[in-house]
Amino acid sequence: MTALTLDETERDLLTRELTSFAESLPDEATRDRYAPLLEAITAGEVPDDLVGLLEGMLEVSLQSGHARKAQGAPGEQALIATYGRTPSGQAVSKTARELNRALSALVGQRLDRLYFSARGPGSYSLLVDTDQAQLTIAISPTGLRVENVGLGL
Repeated sequence: MTALTLDETERDLLTRELTSFAESLPDEATRDRYAPLLEAITAGEVPDDLVGLLEGMLEVSLQSGHARKAQGAPGEQALIATYGRTPSGQAVSKTARELNRALSALVGQRLDRLYFSARGPGSYSLLVDTDQAQLTIAISPTGLRVENVGLGL
């Protein structure tokens, strides 16, 4: 990955979000880790070696709902788009595309059953049962994945 170039809107949103995030951290040493990231954001370009730190902050901010609460829906959407340009965000998008491709194979089939099961804290599975196939999707805090595919059932 190369450096992540930020436009003015992204710089403004990320500066506010990172400042708030850093202020919530428990100690000065931990907050100091984010100082170079704040400088990079202000300059408009996050170098490779700081992108992981940016990803982590955005994941916490977006998953906790803080981004939406503090920046509003348009700000949250802009931060989601910024996250989508990071390696982690691109991996999430790739997973969604793969799942959509697997689900598209079911188009035109009769849907017999949709069934969610809990597997543990924050971990679920979704069974999609059609007249021709069965697909199980695992859902966990680490993401989504096709767990099982059965054909001709």
